[in-house]
Amino acid sequence: MIDFTLTDEQREFRDMAHKFAEKTIRPAAPEADEKEEVPWEVIEKAHQAGLLTYSFPERYGGGGVESVLTKAIVDEEFFWGDAGIATIMGGVALAATPILIAGTEEQKMKYMSRLCDPGKVTLGAYALTEPSAGSDPAGMITNARKEKNKYILNGYKTFITNAGIADVYVVFATVDASRGTEGITAFIVEKDWRGVTPGKKEKKMGIRASHTASISFDDVEVPIENRLGA
Repeated sequence: MIDFTLTDEQREFRDMAHKFAEKTIRPAAPEADEKEEVPWEVIEKAHQAGLLTYSFPERYGGGGVESVLTKAIVDEEFFWGDAGIATIMGGVALAATPILIAGTEEQKMKYMSRLCDPGKVTLGAYALTEPSAGSDPAGMITNARKEKNKYILNGYKTFITNAGIADVYVVFATVDASRGTEGITAFIVEKDWRGVTPGKKEKKMGIRASHTASISFDDVEVPIENRLGA
């Protein structure tokens, strides 16, 4: 039987997250939602407080929180503050997860340390969803073709949280169509690489402070060392 009684540490995290949501997120939420704009001051404060990377390993500069229950408690408070703002914040951890699971130590040191850098907000985006397939990998059209020491990435993703404002993208693409879903892998792509083009920002009925948009990849040259799980 699972015991959901909170530890002293979990209560401390909950109280910290609640205070941040109450004092920083909620006051900014109405204007951010009405204008459909990212409240960068809130994101900056969250980053400085370590709230964007609290669940990342300490060796990369994160907070080292591993408990799933603790993460759920903290995220619940952020979403109580505002779902749109919390979605922006959560997008960082979503993008980091494939790197932590399948990345090499070199990839982790380079990109996790960058996400955790206290001197600069670095946002991440998890690019899976496509117009013709939704989030079903079996229908994925985005592809990557290997050429010597690089991959040539082509495709289009839609409804991507933080697309257009993220610095680092984890992009899923087919490398071997004959293998079906087993022929899909992910690549770490940087925003300023040639061929990476943010698209239309979506108009939404709710959660409007979050930045949801499309992004295209046209003959993007991805170094072979940026393939995950190779």
